[in-house]
Amino acid sequence: MGRSIPPVREVNHSAEAITQERDMSTNIIRRILILMAAACLAALPALHLLAGPLDDTEPTPPELKFGVASNPSPLASPGKGIVVVKIAVPTGFHIFSDETIDLKMPPLKGVTWGKPRVPAGKMEEDRPVLRGTVRLEVPVEVSPGVQGPLKGTLNVHWQACQEFGNKVCFLPLRDQVPFELALKAETPARQPQQPTVQAGSAAPNATTPLGPDVVPVPEPGKAPPATAAAPKEEGYEAKFAKAAKENVPLALLLAFLFGVLSSLTPCVYPVIPITVAYIGSRSEGKGRSAGFFLSLAFVAGLAMVYATLGAVSAKAGQAFGALTQTPWVGLPIAALFFVLSLSM
Repeated sequence: MGRSIPPVREVNHSAEAITQERDMSTNIIRRILILMAAACLAALPALHLLAGPLDDTEPTPPELKFGVASNPSPLASPGKGIVVVKIAVPTGFHIFSDETIDLKMPPLKGVTWGKPRVPAGKMEEDRPVLRGTVRLEVPVEVSPGVQGPLKGTLNVHWQACQEFGNKVCFLPLRDQVPFELALKAETPARQPQQPTVQAGSAAPNATTPLGPDVVPVPEPGKAPPATAAAPKEEGYEAKFAKAAKENVPLALLLAFLFGVLSSLTPCVYPVIPITVAYIGSRSEGKGRSAGFFLSLAFVAGLAMVYATLGAVSAKAGQAFGALTQTPWVGLPIAALFFVLSLSM
């Protein structure tokens, strides 16, 4: 006897039963997720009462205190000097000494301001930081005929970070600091007479041996000797930016490799079977091309989202971390993930 072939009706019945069982399992899983989410939402008030408030106040930028003085005091008119701007940074905060700090002096008649000098700071996470009392110096030259005190308002641009609690960096801020510097009229000094050199005596400009740390005084009418500047240590961010300008393909390759390494974190592994199961169920019976295009759409969507977030965070600097820790950003994201979980 040959092998009996089951009727077509029984085969269709078996396929319908399998489909019904799968739909039933999906509905059960969806209801369990909804119940778990509802239980978590219902337990939030109780957890809040037991553990206390997570954070009653949002992080706020520090209030910096400014002081303006001159060296010498009073400034000579005419003459040169230095305007010293002191910034008192509160404990638990620091400011950056890179391009985020800027000092702009007001234009005054007969007064020439030099380029502000900012301390180098201490390198932390590839960025120089300043704490405590920060001293900024601005060279100034007062022309003849300027009288009275120098009055004006200078602008200070700065960015600070909080080091306690929620360690966040704030958006750059700008403060206006009024100042008043005294002037003292100076009379032109008489030119000293040249000493007479007698026969057999040493010339007054005879040189004597100088130590290694002594810079010789230049002769009248000659420029001072140039001193070699100490090399500035570059951080990883500056090195990568320099490599990106000099070798774009190498920078793209490094960015791709770092992206691959960042995808090997432990939080990615549990999502792999979920992703494979979802794409496999959606492309079942439609051929390999359907699975390929679904995978391509999945990867392209992730790449676009991460590229957009990376561009926004790079443009905003470390202040992007402060925004992501506010409930106005965290709650909508949590609600979005909850809605997306209902479709699983």
